[in-house]
Amino acid sequence: MIGAVLAPRADRDFTRAWACLGPADDPRWAEPGSVVPLRVLGEPLILLRDEGGGLRLLSNACTHRGMLVVTKPCRARELVCGYHGRAFGLDGSVLRAPGFEAVDGFPDPSDRLAELPLGRFDGHLFGSPLGTAEDFEAALAHLRPSTVADLPAILVSPEDA
Repeated sequence: MIGAVLAPRADRDFTRAWACLGPADDPRWAEPGSVVPLRVLGEPLILLRDEGGGLRLLSNACTHRGMLVVTKPCRARELVCGYHGRAFGLDGSVLRAPGFEAVDGFPDPSDRLAELPLGRFDGHLFGSPLGTAEDFEAALAHLRPSTVADLPAILVSPEDA
């Protein structure tokens, strides 16, 4: 029922919003190399902890044919699309692209997995699924610490759900 009510307004209201992704200390993304696929407002995303310990939010759509790059939570040093084998670093950069070795100008910046805005407030992570959200500090200025835990988790679902 909630989905039916929210769906018509999602493009207008939520694509410019920040979605709560979960606790910053969630064990699913605690260790370097932790990779977790999510869907936020229907957008396929990857929340991961890179080798340096930093958290990143990346698109989970391969830049070659749009296939999902990560389908299950895992530990990884690189992300490999199962369709044609294009490999990406944990920063979204293209590492390998079978069949494109001799293509002039490849890879180009548009070939990397898009990195999306990620913010932290009151021990929780927030992401902008389309990269179109307003300024993070301004968007959350009205929230009080400790209210974040009460936010509904209706916008984020595991990729395999």
